[in-house]
Amino acid sequence: MVLFEDEAGRFERRGDDPLRVLGAWQPTPEQAREIAAGLRVDPRGAREKRLRPAATGFSSARSAFDSARVVSFESRVDLDLSGAAPRLSVSDSLGSSAAHALAGRTEYRGERVTEGGAVEGRFERDGTRVGSFRMLRTGAPRGLGERPPPPPPEPTRAEVEERLYRSLGRQLATSEALPERLDAGGAESRADLRARVRAELELRFAEQGNDPRAHAPTLERLAAAIERLYVDEARSREEIGRMLEDGRLRP
Repeated sequence: MVLFEDEAGRFERRGDDPLRVLGAWQPTPEQAREIAAGLRVDPRGAREKRLRPAATGFSSARSAFDSARVVSFESRVDLDLSGAAPRLSVSDSLGSSAAHALAGRTEYRGERVTEGGAVEGRFERDGTRVGSFRMLRTGAPRGLGERPPPPPPEPTRAEVEERLYRSLGRQLATSEALPERLDAGGAESRADLRARVRAELELRFAEQGNDPRAHAPTLERLAAAIERLYVDEARSREEIGRMLEDGRLRP
């Protein structure tokens, strides 16, 4: 993957994580200048592939060792220069001589070359996704010889729990499974309320990939604390959710 100083249009954020935009993208004037100057390659996933002369252009194809006992992956690049515009195909395959191979292919069929040297045409991916593309000339890539940065440190248990509690607070504040306020004259007892709160906490924990049984003591303390806020302090569901989200409420 190449890195832009300005990633506008290529990624969108959902929460804290950037997600690649899958729709059409046109570079801004600043991004076009970055492309012309040469983009930086992310060294974490960068791979070099040598292209060798072929009958109509260049290819990365090579004779591969085929074994029934070894599953191998190959990504092959073929560049056809025999037409009015270059045509590029990338074929990926995973398998062995004893197992059915999984394969994918993306083909960029160049139809014309513009005065500025850009290649324009149509692309097809595995026969299911089709569209148009515009391929621009770029300067020499930067960063291929750099050592990948170390992976970020694993979050501590306390950090994971803190993110979980903040998320729980946002969910509880709008949960229809819990009352907005406890009806002082209602028939619901404290025990019934705590059971409802406990069931809602277990559901939210499970939705985020946690086993509620492994957190049973924590969930029981948290349910008791929420019950006290409902009954003894007459707090609303939204207030309790905010307290859990901003750290004022913890088990």
